[in-house]
Amino acid sequence: MNKKKMCLIWHEAGNDLYQDRFSALSKLFDLKVYGPRKFMGKTFQEISKKEWSSALFDCFLVMHWLTYFSYKMIRSVRKERFDIIYIHEEPHSLLAFFIVIFCPAKVRVLETSVINMKGNFKGFNFLEKIVYKKIDAILPKNKEVAQVLVARGADKNKIYSPIGNGVSKETFDVVDKIKARKKMFGDSFEGKLVLGFAGRIWQPKGLEILIPLAQENNYKVIVCGGVLDDWLLDKLKKSGVLYIGELKKNELNCFYSSLDIFILPSLNTPYWREQFGRVCAEAIYCGTPAIGSNVGGIPMVIGEQNTFEAGDIDSLRAKIKNLRDDQMRVDKLQEQHEHVVENFSWSAIANQVAHVVRGIKC
Repeated sequence: MNKKKMCLIWHEAGNDLYQDRFSALSKLFDLKVYGPRKFMGKTFQEISKKEWSSALFDCFLVMHWLTYFSYKMIRSVRKERFDIIYIHEEPHSLLAFFIVIFCPAKVRVLETSVINMKGNFKGFNFLEKIVYKKIDAILPKNKEVAQVLVARGADKNKIYSPIGNGVSKETFDVVDKIKARKKMFGDSFEGKLVLGFAGRIWQPKGLEILIPLAQENNYKVIVCGGVLDDWLLDKLKKSGVLYIGELKKNELNCFYSSLDIFILPSLNTPYWREQFGRVCAEAIYCGTPAIGSNVGGIPMVIGEQNTFEAGDIDSLRAKIKNLRDDQMRVDKLQEQHEHVVENFSWSAIANQVAHVVRGIKC
């Protein structure tokens, strides 16, 4: 049986961190990945694999995913006559508009993370209206995104169940906890529950909630990641939080594995949400149960019962208490690991996309 020809269009097409995603899709489709050669200050190289290949284009307006586009890319997509065009961009982006106008396909799918009404112009954005009219299926990143799409004017009958993001089991795996701690910190933190966070040191991530925990004798709080708010890093350090810098991908396995509990305490903000909470899934793959705030896509990844009210320290303490001993954490980890593998491995994500496409009878 011949595979259907699919073109995935995405501003991260040249990012080698997503090769596992492309490989998973290529098992189900004859896949080609299109995107910009340069995007937001980064330069990408075309990648060719036996199963799939990428084509990168010089684009205009590459400072933002809403504005970039390329006439050559559009001509190439049109010429190839793909069975499926899979657009991973926002519905009000220029590229999504040009693709649905000029590039025919049996099925056109839009994956989106839109979380507010910005750029909708109270429903009068005619580019966005045309995208909703011509697209066959819309894959929201989480439940909140689905609600925002309806408010922006999308046909709710075209909106499918949230598809989330994928995490590679090949990249993230368990390291012995004791060895990981010695390697990362040179200290076992004996008698303390080790709590940790990975991600941007940025106020919307809600990291200030970790300060009371760092000041208690029962916990050791450790964070890593790039710094966007210097004032916040200073505040964390002064409270006793251990900051270990921005880690490379091959160092994250040790970091995640060294923790007893991973915490993602993100806040709701007017223009940003935690769309998926990938770091939670990465931690779970590395043998550490995760808890997080009830924001954006976090509950979808870790389970509603493992979330706390954003910014509420008492709610967070209650969740930590539920994982106070080793067996509780082992049981929770097993439950979360099964959930992540079943729903958020790249093969699971690819199967969900294929299910949507087949439902449209490509």
